[in-house]
Amino acid sequence: MNAEDRILRKLSFMQRCVSYLKSVDAGSTELENNYELRSAVERNFQLAIESAIDIGEIIISREGFEELRYAFPRLYRLSDNSNFSCHR
Repeated sequence: MNAEDRILRKLSFMQRCVSYLKSVDAGSTELENNYELRSAVERNFQLAIESAIDIGEIIISREGFEELRYAFPRLYRLSDNSNFSCHR
């Protein structure tokens, strides 16, 4: 499977996740009180984000920008308190 096909597949999956998220009423008390619904929302949000990251990695690989990852390793580290940090 080539890079374009992988990107299209990831975009399709991400769209499915985002469509689900749009279908949920974020202001509903049910979201706050229903563990299963909240878990489904969190999981779909996570999967959509992971798809976006995967797409970025495919593009980086396809364009030959992998060297940047090694030139700027601080951009790819998480700080001890789990916040994204460029300063470590």
